[in-house]
Amino acid sequence: MIEIIKTENEDAVRGFCECSNLLYADDFEAYTAIDRNEMIGYCIFQLRDLLTVVDARAKEEYGAELCDGLVRAVLNHACNNGVNTAVFSDRFNIETWKKLQAFGHNVKTVKDIDNFLTNCKKCAH
Repeated sequence: MIEIIKTENEDAVRGFCECSNLLYADDFEAYTAIDRNEMIGYCIFQLRDLLTVVDARAKEEYGAELCDGLVRAVLNHACNNGVNTAVFSDRFNIETWKKLQAFGHNVKTVKDIDNFLTNCKKCAH
């Protein structure tokens, strides 16, 4: 069973940054996807006055659906912490971004996270 959980280990977040060819920042956080105790994907983000989705990656065999789930977990985390606006970083992997467009991520700014999560018809796939 796949679990998506908040990453509490700073070294793991540093490792995700390395995999994404990103310079680690102290305020980076992440969600991790795990299947049978194996890390299968991650989403790096910064949560300030707005949410910045820095990057998301998943093992190829899990498809774009897993990246979508990771991004939605991060969007939900922001919303639960009182942040309702998100932007996708210019550093976000372009190939992953193209795949996410099939799930309703068509613009790099989400002005109303709550509305996006509540009303996105692509969630029914």
